[in-house]
Amino acid sequence: MTEAAPWSAVRDRVNPYGFAAFSVDPGTEPGGLTTMSVTYYAVTGLYGRIEPVDTFTLRRTRGDGERRR
Repeated sequence: MTEAAPWSAVRDRVNPYGFAAFSVDPGTEPGGLTTMSVTYYAVTGLYGRIEPVDTFTLRRTRGDGERRR
């Protein structure tokens, strides 16, 4: 079975080339908060100028905290 998935890929005609930069903070204590910030940069112009296009942050509680039974 083949599924149509137009959401799985996007072509940005204005900024066809770019990259994502990740910044990860694992947190400082067991069971604390871990964060990952992602910024997508477009590569533009003749000399490869970079320009931030989008950013988002993921947050999650660390799995090494105290376990409840």
